[in-house]
Amino acid sequence: MDYEKLVADYKELFDKMKNPFTSTVDPEVEEMETYNGVEMQAIFRPYFAKYAYENYTPKENDVLLVTYPKCGTHWTAEILAELMYSKEKMEFWKSLMVMSVLESGPTIQKYEMLNQITTPNYLLSHQPAMNVNIEKYMKNKAKIVFVYRNPKDVAVSFFHFQKKVAPPQFRCDDWNEYVKMFMEFLPRSFCRKGETYLDHFLAWYQHRDHEQVLALCFEEMKLDPEKEIRKLSNFLGLDKSDDEINRVVDATSFNAMRQRQEEDSSTQINVVRKSINLVRKGIIGDWKNHFTVAQSEAMDRLVAEKTKGMDFKFIFSA
Repeated sequence: MDYEKLVADYKELFDKMKNPFTSTVDPEVEEMETYNGVEMQAIFRPYFAKYAYENYTPKENDVLLVTYPKCGTHWTAEILAELMYSKEKMEFWKSLMVMSVLESGPTIQKYEMLNQITTPNYLLSHQPAMNVNIEKYMKNKAKIVFVYRNPKDVAVSFFHFQKKVAPPQFRCDDWNEYVKMFMEFLPRSFCRKGETYLDHFLAWYQHRDHEQVLALCFEEMKLDPEKEIRKLSNFLGLDKSDDEINRVVDATSFNAMRQRQEEDSSTQINVVRKSINLVRKGIIGDWKNHFTVAQSEAMDRLVAEKTKGMDFKFIFSA
């Protein structure tokens, strides 16, 4: 695949993708505030979520990584890149953050460009299951990787993240106010009004038994990265040696990613990550430093209500 030619052929598009937070978009993109009632934020746009659902066609062995924000999205994306790509293709994909985001433009020409890439791609998305054309992915023999995390740590991580990136009118600096919204409805959080992370999780979790869908647990990935990365590699149909798996484990450790975020300015992804402290802690149980006993018990009741009748338990402690 000649990536230099691809960049040259789509020069205007690539120039726009260099500044995803400041580049202008067409008026119709700005005007569309929700898709199926789902609010979004930052570079994730309802207009492009709708366009991708209706028009984007994944190829066989393409991979879609779906998560709720702060469930290990960029960590798993790094793992996918290390498993799937040669050095040349990895550098190409890491050069521009928005290129791998399903519901981010900056124009519909991006989807035309993606169709020019003949080798398997991975894209990532925060969309709820109803906003992804799952039937199309299954029909075309593409694959979906879904990563989930315990809701208490998700709440803490999202709280710190939104203080960095949310516009003032949407930012919440008060933890007590924030955690109440998180358990009821958090604006611009990829959910419909009245829904929460748990609804987002359950809608994707119901697809876990499909042979083209792999559900990964953030905490299990942290506790035994070698085992879970091997599971992901096997799901992708890749024949990786133990040495190759161990290399990926080392390259995608939080310490390694944190170091690249802080010290490597050669790729746009690391520059953006550093500016918003995207790789923050990535630990299990940080919620204990934030939740009061009453808040923790309230979340436990909500989880019990939402998962009633399921043989399922979140992992809240290492």
